[in-house]
Amino acid sequence: HRSGHIGCEGEARVSFCKVWCAQRDVRRDADCVSWNTVYTPYEGIFTPVFRGSPWDVSKPHNYVLFEWDTYLSSMIAAHTDLWVAKSNIIRMTKSLIYAGYVAGFWNGLCGEVDKSKPPVGAFALEYLISLAPDENLWLAELLFDQLLMWNRWWERSRMMSDGALAPGSTRQMYSTPLNCIHQDPEGASRCETGLDNSPLYMRAGYDATFVAERNVIDSVDVGMSALCARDALALGKLARRLGRLDAAEELEQRSARLVRTLNTELWNEDEGIYLNKMW
Repeated sequence: HRSGHIGCEGEARVSFCKVWCAQRDVRRDADCVSWNTVYTPYEGIFTPVFRGSPWDVSKPHNYVLFEWDTYLSSMIAAHTDLWVAKSNIIRMTKSLIYAGYVAGFWNGLCGEVDKSKPPVGAFALEYLISLAPDENLWLAELLFDQLLMWNRWWERSRMMSDGALAPGSTRQMYSTPLNCIHQDPEGASRCETGLDNSPLYMRAGYDATFVAERNVIDSVDVGMSALCARDALALGKLARRLGRLDAAEELEQRSARLVRTLNTELWNEDEGIYLNKMW
């Protein structure tokens, strides 16, 4: 068609290709999840990022559960095996340590307990429940209190006065026997963003400074703040379904505060983008 329109038949073919490609990508990713699914007496059935590991922190069981990787893999697994998906969410959430947050990684005996990783647990849980709302609601009943503790920890430990989150490393946790990794404060804080090797905070025109009295670096992070807002919103919706109305209101207010800060403090009109900011 010279007019540039492809017509109904062409549109149907394009739509079919888009659906087929999307399904193919889901199948491919789901195959990866299936290949990596393992069993251990410590964790049961779950999907680590890879089988085995060259890192000492994976010993003696040759696996590591990385926090947000495991939650995201549960969303992929939902398209092939809902029980694997559920088990991933349960296993990762139940690694919440006594300080009130899910460790950055866990290997059954110890982990990255000076920090967490981007909060996506409630977001993943909301997604799984949406696939079968009545059948899967028990997951929310099982995990809600742990996820609520974790969401509160972000506000208590990483939220700055302007309402955004700064990546950090709770150095006091290095003395606990649950810890099995040692990093410098700036490098450890950078890892809490989930962008472990990103130059964003080091050697890119800006080197982060660790503020020891706050256990965070001197910059708030757009990505972490946005994910925490989305996670609080997801958990708030689940709280209402469970009849936890006080918790729902608390979570909704926290989400709204984060969103407000993102829009008023971290949006740069000249650049047309949200930007991290020194606090």
